[in-house]
Amino acid sequence: MVYKGVAMGYDEEDRLISVGSNWSADYRGDGLRGWKQVNGSRVYYLYDGMNAVLEEDGSGKIVAEETFGPEGPLARSSGGRVLLYTPDGQGNASQQIDAGSGNVVASYLFDGYGMRKVASSDPTASQDPYSGYGGLAGYYTDWETGLSLLGFRYYDVLAGRFLTRDPIGFEGGINLYEYVGNHPIGFVDPMGTLKSIGECINLLKDIEHTIRQIEDDLRHIENDPVTGYQHAKEIEGRLQRL
Repeated sequence: MVYKGVAMGYDEEDRLISVGSNWSADYRGDGLRGWKQVNGSRVYYLYDGMNAVLEEDGSGKIVAEETFGPEGPLARSSGGRVLLYTPDGQGNASQQIDAGSGNVVASYLFDGYGMRKVASSDPTASQDPYSGYGGLAGYYTDWETGLSLLGFRYYDVLAGRFLTRDPIGFEGGINLYEYVGNHPIGFVDPMGTLKSIGECINLLKDIEHTIRQIEDDLRHIENDPVTGYQHAKEIEGRLQRL
């Protein structure tokens, strides 16, 4: 198959195994990527659940370690240093911070479907696989191809669509190549199968819930001035937590 002028190979389960002549990959029994090879150099992935926490070369030497929190990647250790991520609220890394010096080494902006703008004095930082679109939602960008691996299939940020059919079929939607129902601002798809609510939507829901609580407190203050002080303190606490 040729995609955008580049020959691409797929296995019998419709998984991408080659891009051009210098990039190849293979997969584990559960469908997650087991290794990737670029220009003869192979990297193996070791997982904790869906998260690739270790990367090893062909000799078994660890070349990268990724630390994950409940919401996604927090830091990456590679090449003798640790880079920390700061989120932008939509599952992207807005900045990378050198854990040793505390300096910001790169800053990023993204459009809805993943096009990235970089401000960096450190070219190696911008090649971090989690510095691409959706990195803090778990999207792994292969900068050699420009494609992002979302769990079980690849996403093209330039086209705003997946390369292959949804592995769960029409359960993921009527358009098998569509990305998050064409609503990238509010949804993410870390498994490449089914959209889920993104951080910004969760934040909006939290704000909406807090506003309702504050409105309720204000009604109590109006109806019962005696207990008004306590409700005023509750409003102050809720605003601080936002």
